[in-house]
Amino acid sequence: IISLQSGEGVESSYALNAILIVSAGAEAPSDFPLSLAQCDDLLDVLLDVLASHAPCDSDTSLDHLLQDSLLTYCDAIDLALAEEAEICVRRRQSKTQSEEHEADRRVAVAQVVLTILRNLSVMPENCTYLATHKRFIPMMASLLRTIQRDQRWDTAHGTALAAFSLRELLHIRKDVLTMMLGVAGEALELRRFAVATIAAMVDLLRFFVLDAVEFEQRHGTSSDALERASSSALVFHAPHHIFLALQALSLLTLPDANRDVLAYCIPLSVQIQLVSRLITLLPISVSDFRRFASLTRLEYTETAAICLYNLIYLAPLAVKTAIRDTLGVPGILFRAVKHLIMSTRDYAQNPYDVLCRRLIETAHLLIDDKDSLDESPLLGMY
Repeated sequence: IISLQSGEGVESSYALNAILIVSAGAEAPSDFPLSLAQCDDLLDVLLDVLASHAPCDSDTSLDHLLQDSLLTYCDAIDLALAEEAEICVRRRQSKTQSEEHEADRRVAVAQVVLTILRNLSVMPENCTYLATHKRFIPMMASLLRTIQRDQRWDTAHGTALAAFSLRELLHIRKDVLTMMLGVAGEALELRRFAVATIAAMVDLLRFFVLDAVEFEQRHGTSSDALERASSSALVFHAPHHIFLALQALSLLTLPDANRDVLAYCIPLSVQIQLVSRLITLLPISVSDFRRFASLTRLEYTETAAICLYNLIYLAPLAVKTAIRDTLGVPGILFRAVKHLIMSTRDYAQNPYDVLCRRLIETAHLLIDDKDSLDESPLLGMY
């Protein structure tokens, strides 16, 4: 901690490398985690280092947050690849070579700190500590807002992180997503945070989830190839970071207290948009059902289904009515449940019983003409 606070390049680098190795658990026994609760002010010092090397925008307004039009995963990948293809003298946009070297060092330090925080966030011992820390979640949200407002995404005019390339900003989003998955749950009480913080967290999840289908169309196996493949060759995986986003969303929207906060903070149009995209992740065609030969794919769809249930549970009647009246939605739910139930003669032995129950409960919520949040918390699905 003293070395990090000294500001000396050599001492800070040595300290960061040491913490990075320990946080990664290299050659450490499984019962020897790095507990932040026992490390005094280590987290605050790491956040101070991050703030000094990756300055965040202090604007806490909701401009560019929770909007229907949102830069999504696939678009960000395209912009990052286009930027890397450009020929430039100095990629950090520095005026001199010495400034370029200093910018490289600042970016490297910020990346190391974020990697350390990501490693620590996936340790169960640190989840509650990070979720209840006064600075951690707000600072990560501030970093996300600053990235989202960067002018190079063609959506805003921010320049606070100009030294970082778009590819590096995209990796930061992925790191924060992993941190968010680690801390999401009952310990993360959204009512303790400002609306701008909650909006940044929701937009991070939307950033990945809204492009789930398009991402697989671009980078996954085509439906024609799936049809030609033999049953023994069906090994389907889920898009990694989209899966993480769905898992984080399912945990974030599980506690009823968080559902109440999200119902208040998220605009109705954004709720409808997110629910509509989640419905597209449900199985429709024969090839979609065949993909359940992979346990990973089944878990991916189950997670999307619980996210769908949680969002419809917190949604007001206007959103439920809009979703229910959308052409094809009732048919998708009915067809999926019917196909999964009929896959085995004995329902007690049905491998898709969890998915079936979630889809049936979701259909039940859509039929009910009342606000689910007014009911007892025991009626929620846990």
